[in-house]
Amino acid sequence: DFDDQQGGVTFDLNMKFYPNGPQTSAGPYTAYTHTQKIDLRKTARQMQVVIGSAANPTFWRLGAMRFDIRQSGSKR
Repeated sequence: DFDDQQGGVTFDLNMKFYPNGPQTSAGPYTAYTHTQKIDLRKTARQMQVVIGSAANPTFWRLGAMRFDIRQSGSKR
C-alpha cells in the first residue's frame, strides 16, 4: 500500500531455506499507481524484501505491508 506514489516501485525477493544456505533471488516485480495486487508464490524459510525505485521523479511512502503466509506440506 503506497501513498502519494509517483513512478514505479520495484520489489526484489532474496530467499533461503537455511541460515547458512545459498541465497536465491526472484524479481524484480514492479508496482505502478494502477497496480492492485502482485501475485507471487515462493517457498523459503527466510525471506528478505528489497524495495526501491529508479524512476525520475520518484516519491512514495510505504503503508501497511501484507503477506499471506502458509505452512508448506513438505518437510525439509
